[in-house]
Amino acid sequence: MVFSTLFIDHDGTLVDSEPAQHKIWQQVLAPFSISLSFADFKPRIGLSGESTATFFVNKFNLPISSAELSQLKVDATLTYIHTVGFTLMPAVEQFLTRFKKFQPEAKIALVSGSDRSHVIASLAHHPQLPIDLVVAGGDTKNTKPNPEPYLKAISDLQVLAEHVLVLEDSESGIQAATAAGLTTYALAHAYSDKSSLQKADKIFHHFDELNAHFFG
Repeated sequence: MVFSTLFIDHDGTLVDSEPAQHKIWQQVLAPFSISLSFADFKPRIGLSGESTATFFVNKFNLPISSAELSQLKVDATLTYIHTVGFTLMPAVEQFLTRFKKFQPEAKIALVSGSDRSHVIASLAHHPQLPIDLVVAGGDTKNTKPNPEPYLKAISDLQVLAEHVLVLEDSESGIQAATAAGLTTYALAHAYSDKSSLQKADKIFHHFDELNAHFFG
């Protein structure tokens, strides 16, 4: 199968943001005397900030609404991205560049559950990336694991589902992409629960491996 369109997730797939996201949540929860362990954070990887805020409010019985906690996280994340930014995953730039080079008419969309302001600010650190479309949190009524973000990307780019390859790193992202009828490859990393990636069509452990698979 030759894929002429690529959809790629942001956190944990395009950028190595999960350790930073954990630290930001620790910062947000610290005023409530909560010391957030990575074990408590890990199951939230790939899920929206809104749902994670609701989860933490309930888990820790916080004296704040889910909406208020979510906004604190949005603000803290935006500050972090503007001042520090997320580094790209190793070899991901090479993969995207090659994908475009070998298929100049190919389309690449970034499809993320993260707040749109975060994604745009993150991409501003990497203007060299050949991204044609961004679908992010707030662009659709529902977010991952609902397939709506991927269905919007298909519609916006006017491409056929059978020509699309999705790169994801989380169970919720894989669930969203497969529900949209898309071929999905998982990128496992140090923070992945490998069992959660089993519904992907293929699993790769880093972009060097993916580059070798596609380009030799």
